[in-house]
Amino acid sequence: WRTWIYELPPLYSPFAEYTFNSKYYQLFTQNILGIPTQNPIFAFSQNNGVRQAVCVAEGLWKWRIYEYLKTNEQILFDELINKSIQFLSIKDDKRPLRFKHDNLVYENETLMINAEVYDANYNLINHNELNILVTDQNGRKYNYSFNKSEQSYFLELNGLKVGNYKYQSKVIQSGKELIYNGQFSIIPLNLEKMNTIGDPQLLSTLSLKYGGKSFDIKGFNNLLNEISKIESNIQSYIEESKNDLINFKWIFTILLLLLSLEWFLRKKSTKI
Repeated sequence: WRTWIYELPPLYSPFAEYTFNSKYYQLFTQNILGIPTQNPIFAFSQNNGVRQAVCVAEGLWKWRIYEYLKTNEQILFDELINKSIQFLSIKDDKRPLRFKHDNLVYENETLMINAEVYDANYNLINHNELNILVTDQNGRKYNYSFNKSEQSYFLELNGLKVGNYKYQSKVIQSGKELIYNGQFSIIPLNLEKMNTIGDPQLLSTLSLKYGGKSFDIKGFNNLLNEISKIESNIQSYIEESKNDLINFKWIFTILLLLLSLEWFLRKKSTKI
């Protein structure tokens, strides 16, 4: 920017003096007829936790067009805007116990939880043990202990089932108990739904690897010819099973009645 700023098209800014109510940091200053001044045209300030940015010039869009004209890129200008937005959107976090992790994790992934503990002067410390109690949606509880890095804590969780989880972490700092509550979810990994578009190149490669052939829609007739050349081997299967007649009670009962009837009739005819 130090060399690039002198090549950019000029911006239009009113000739005036500006007064800031708090300390500010100027990024670009006004240049009048080639004479540099200390009048800011792009400045940042921070007062009582409130971040502000002030631009008192018109025509910033010219810089972006000029950069693309010279370099076919817009890296510098986009970086200026993105970092300005990033500065304005950051909120000061003064909590002594802080956690960082993804809220949604696939079931086959590792959930990485990073934790930071700050003292009264907002210096990172990790003197004490940091534990966490994880509770699943069915009320089951799991206890874990964090590992210590150089100044903070970290924990890797694996093998958690799909569902919603809540956790609570506690640590003693300067005689006070610090508590942090959070939550995360383990979501199912549906590989079939991640890519629903066919990959002809992959199918063709697999066909060549295993001695097969691939055909596109234009070669449908070739596919029919290949299928007609295949000699089909008709195979038949016979499955036999044997069961004792006594296991079929209704048949056995009928036969028994018929035999009894025959015996009765024969005996009666003999007496006559």
